Amino acid sequence: MSSMIKRGRHFDYVRRVLASFAEIYNYDYVLESFLEESTKIFWESLEDNKHFYCYQIKNNKAMLDLADMIGMAVRIVEAFGVHEYEVHLSSNIRDQKELFRYLDCLDINYETLEMMQEKLFEIFILDEAHKKQRILWGGEQNDAYCCQGYYEDIVGYCEETLKLEEKSLDIVVMSETDFEQEHALYLVQELRLNGFKTEMIGEKSLDLIKEICPTKYVIFLNDEDIQNDEVCLIDFYTKEKEQIKEMDLISHLDINF
Repeated sequence: MSSMIKRGRHFDYVRRVLASFAEIYNYDYVLESFLEESTKIFWESLEDNKHFYCYQIKNNKAMLDLADMIGMAVRIVEAFGVHEYEVHLSSNIRDQKELFRYLDCLDINYETLEMMQEKLFEIFILDEAHKKQRILWGGEQNDAYCCQGYYEDIVGYCEETLKLEEKSLDIVVMSETDFEQEHALYLVQELRLNGFKTEMIGEKSLDLIKEICPTKYVIFLNDEDIQNDEVCLIDFYTKEKEQIKEMDLISHLDINF
């Protein structure tokens, strides 16, 4: 796998994790130019040639909201496979006792330190040499709390623990003649519209599939099957073949997946 593809998949995984936290914590995804439109927002931008993300919540500066955001930040770090980390809180936080009480309810360990005025908290991960690397941070801006960081920091510091899933397909449709390829285009579209990861290849060779990516099923199209409204469905691993009416293909796949 090329380094560019690997990096792209890492970024895709990080994006999906961050978006999932926005969903479960009820943040709305917004464009940077529309930040005032929602109370809880998640947005992204490019900053200093790095990919920046930010969760932001407008509030009455309640410590309850800040504790909830710090709790989310900790869970985000843990979601990337990091277990050696430190939570630093600003010694300038008002109502510290109230915040500490909430964080204790969340079983979050922390320490208070002097830090830049706009920072309320920072989370550092520790490498094998126990060198600290800041992974994300939070503060106040525009009368709101925010939790923010860079995609590149997550990819750079957590690369070994990111879940890099191998690309795989549900079905590969193989054809050769013009008639078969025309039908392959239609069939692949129908499969994709029903949620199956599908690709078509203009050859009929199982060895070729091994060079591209794993798949569960293969369909070898031929003129006779097309005229009979059938497909030959092949289990890529067992090589077992089934003749299935094309109108029953989707329901058959739904059951077997």
